[in-house]
Amino acid sequence: MQNVVLKRVHLLESEETFSHPVICFNESKTTSPDQVYLDFREMQRLSGDRPFFVLADLTKADPPNLQVRRALSAAFREFNSDNFIGAYIHVGKSKFIMVAAKFVFGLIGKQKFHWFDSREEAIDAIPKNRTKI
Repeated sequence: MQNVVLKRVHLLESEETFSHPVICFNESKTTSPDQVYLDFREMQRLSGDRPFFVLADLTKADPPNLQVRRALSAAFREFNSDNFIGAYIHVGKSKFIMVAAKFVFGLIGKQKFHWFDSREEAIDAIPKNRTKI
């Protein structure tokens, strides 16, 4: 199970370019509440108690069921929100996934979410480290 989490949640390799670490989250086609908790635990570990961004890929995801929505809401409430700067989310062309994701994130109450059609657009929008560019 740990290998699955490592493939889904990892630091962006070119993080020195950004103003803060970027944790990549690659959603699978379907997920479970247990997977949600494992993913959030790995994000917490990778953040190292530092401010960070999340780059989320929801292009392969199905809309979450009720149990997963509840797990997401609970996981975000437990998550160290002081260090969470914002999420840059790409959903591809699926407006249905974007609507479902906005609904889930709206339940969480975070206003730090930015939506994009492509990974490249999302990465371009993440604040850069001006001293290293």
